Amino acid sequence: MIRFAIIGVGGFARTHLSALADCERRGIAALKAAVIRNPDKYEMEERSLSSRGVRVYRSYQELFAHETDSIDVIIVPGGVDQHAEQSIAALEAGFHVLCEKPVAGIYAEALAMKTACDASGKFLAIGFQNIFSHSIQRIKEIAVSRKLGALTAAETYALWARSSAYYRRNAWAGKLTANGKTINDSPAQNALAHYLQNMLYVAGRTHHGSAGMRSLYGENYRAKDIESADTQFVRVITNTGVPLTFIVTHATPSMKGPVAHFHFESGRVEWTFEGEGHTRVFANDTRDGKLIDEFSNGSDSLAVRVIEDTAAAVAEKREPLCTIHNAMQHTQCIDALFRSPITGIASRYTERLPVTREFYDADADVTGAFNIVINEIDPLIERMFREKKSFSETGVPWGEPGVTTALT
Repeated sequence: MIRFAIIGVGGFARTHLSALADCERRGIAALKAAVIRNPDKYEMEERSLSSRGVRVYRSYQELFAHETDSIDVIIVPGGVDQHAEQSIAALEAGFHVLCEKPVAGIYAEALAMKTACDASGKFLAIGFQNIFSHSIQRIKEIAVSRKLGALTAAETYALWARSSAYYRRNAWAGKLTANGKTINDSPAQNALAHYLQNMLYVAGRTHHGSAGMRSLYGENYRAKDIESADTQFVRVITNTGVPLTFIVTHATPSMKGPVAHFHFESGRVEWTFEGEGHTRVFANDTRDGKLIDEFSNGSDSLAVRVIEDTAAAVAEKREPLCTIHNAMQHTQCIDALFRSPITGIASRYTERLPVTREFYDADADVTGAFNIVINEIDPLIERMFREKKSFSETGVPWGEPGVTTALT
């Protein structure tokens, strides 16, 4: 079995721990070591791990020093502010790395991570889960093989409600910085980052490549009482001239999407994440296009697929499906997006709704929680998706033009 260690056991680390347990039962991978920096807070977790023979350390530096020949992959599941430091340290210590998405808070950190990876002879996998999915891999194959001709455009939208409970779940939610580092926490950088990355990946010319970018136009809005943005628009022009449109918000009462359309010279692919996820392939890019294929994402856990592929990459001496090399483009996008100011939306355009449950976590404590939503945001974003317009381009009274950034 491929031997894993993890830095931390709280927050999203729990998802990786569950996936590792699944893989261990099937003889694929095993957790051999973990860092628990706060033993008082995670006393029960430490007791459980120790009883299974997992070696526990108080710092990643201590783990690296003692496990040089005993661990194949280090998982970095913590906050964005920790990704670059811990990933680079693990690579320099001689380990393969699986870093949680997004890559980093700023593009300069992503570049430093790539440099460390290239110098180490090890891989740096990134946990953009959908890249490991059956459906995105099949869409990528359609794009690279040019089965429907060249990609001509793509657009994605998502309406994912998030209440005040979501923003109080940790110290950095909704913040622009954490521990002195830029993180730009926002829909496009966190909960919905996967779906911007999906488009960049599918638009790449090769199976393992993501699209290079010529320019990015962005708009950021804030309806909620947070520091960062909760509503965003992105228009990327790739280096081959393909427009990619991305429209997302947490200031909604709904959970809709993400929905993505990929347009080709002689066809269209429609993808949705809802349920098990469903994809339809059409023979031409018109409303009455002939349906020629359809498939689902399947019921496999995407978190498990990430561990499976990472373990297989070690065993087969190959690159994982999602790495620093095809994920850092997302960080470049976020860097450019936040060159546009964050426009506050006046309370006369919003409504404060009571909350009985939090969509991201049905067990979350919602005592006193509320959800600030933008009036009529759902039909507005659905229209923007059809017309490929930004918020300001629709003429809404709170819309403000953003900034276009040239990229290389």
